[in-house]
Amino acid sequence: MLKRTLPDEANTFQEFSSCANVLRILALSVEYSMMQANQKLKSNSEIITNFSRALLAELQHDMSKEGFDCKLNNNIYVIYDA
Repeated sequence: MLKRTLPDEANTFQEFSSCANVLRILALSVEYSMMQANQKLKSNSEIITNFSRALLAELQHDMSKEGFDCKLNNNIYVIYDA
């Protein structure tokens, strides 16, 4: 597994995806907001990422159950779409 930050230039790491020693290219999204990370992920083929921080973005302990569920479902949809 090759771990890199999501690149600014689209498909920067694409050549590595065909390397026999690389199973997956995992991009780290910690430097970006969820919206920025989603845009970068969409423009880079052959990359997967961990959106655990983005999944929880804008969720707060004092939200109503309905508000929490709605925001979480929206976050899931936006990440899945990327």
